[in-house]
Amino acid sequence: MAVEQLPCRRSEGNRCTASPRHSAAAPEPHCSDGRCAVRPRASLHLPAATEHGFGALLTQRAPVICLLNRRRLDETLHSRALTRLPGTVFTDYTAHPEVLARDLIHKAAHNRLNDALAAYDVSLPADVTSFSPWRGTPRRVYGFLHACWAFSLTVLYARQARCDATGAVVPFLDAHLRQQESQFASALDSLAEALPYVSADALRDRVSHAVSKAVESA
Repeated sequence: MAVEQLPCRRSEGNRCTASPRHSAAAPEPHCSDGRCAVRPRASLHLPAATEHGFGALLTQRAPVICLLNRRRLDETLHSRALTRLPGTVFTDYTAHPEVLARDLIHKAAHNRLNDALAAYDVSLPADVTSFSPWRGTPRRVYGFLHACWAFSLTVLYARQARCDATGAVVPFLDAHLRQQESQFASALDSLAEALPYVSADALRDRVSHAVSKAVESA
């Protein structure tokens, strides 16, 4: 099983989540002048993600993409996903598909973990917190584990994408990897305390494995 794969349960009412065999024909929303317009899926993110093993994650957990504001690499990129719109990601973007792939992998990872938690009927405590270096503040175990999982996948992707990147994307991905190396160094002790709250062995091991791989490659 690939690092990014988690056992998931698909809701019957989830119309946004496309299976891999249908994803190639899925439309891709593009936001222009504040509105989302649908156009055929272009080579914005899938080649960069698929080449490094994350294509299935995106086609299954981020099949609907709304591109918001075009940004420069030195500007803050904002993205969000809404639980009431499963499989939909709203995100800023740059002229570099490698960067868009990284951000979509992050959001798709959250969707994947939510499905896995539901599939295993895992209930995480609401009154236990762990310090999150990504937020600089304590977070509930749920949010902390989500950060560890999602950022570990962006590290694994960025490490591979960095090898093929050119131009301004190279220092951008290098900066991301350096930042995550520092964040994970600060998170490992808290992760060891948080993981036992995941009652499903397979899920707990998968999150732990992803983080371990990210730390090894950083």
